Amino acid sequence: MICENILGTRTDPQFQGCREDPVQLEWDEAYKRLLKKTSREGREIGIRLDPSILTRGL
Repeated sequence: MICENILGTRTDPQFQGCREDPVQLEWDEAYKRLLKKTSREGREIGIRLDPSILTRGL
């Protein structure tokens, strides 16, 4: 799965009832545009964000 946009937070009404599968990030990874991580349940996640992430961070 490749994530390219931030849709909201887990407390938003549109995500009520959805299951969580956390991905652990190190502090220095919050400002990276490209990441490949494995979720707690073993799912491979690719994160590709636009250049604005370099100033804003996750």
